[in-house]
Amino acid sequence: MADLTVGQRPADQGQDLPLPGGHRLKAAVAASAELQERDALKSVSLAAAMTNALVARGVPDPTAALAGELGVLAFKRGYAQWSESEREGKDELAGYTLAALDELRTASASLDRPAP
Repeated sequence: MADLTVGQRPADQGQDLPLPGGHRLKAAVAASAELQERDALKSVSLAAAMTNALVARGVPDPTAALAGELGVLAFKRGYAQWSESEREGKDELAGYTLAALDELRTASASLDRPAP
């Protein structure tokens, strides 16, 4: 298969189709091992920074590490939903991220319950 440029899909080779901002970024990262690695490193660094900040505030390490990882996951999920939305009006990224965090809290709480 020929190399794709940002804005192209495999079936559209040779036709440069505009993609919304979030979709262009997602396509660029998906097409580049270097960008995937950079994205992974940023996620690890962000989780570590959150963990360290929480530990510095006296939060026990396991709790801080879990919160850091959940924070990154919530941000990624919120950003994905935000970037795929129509964003009419003032839909803020924070709202999507907080909603994703609430979903993750609910999901993690369900891990402690025995299966039905």
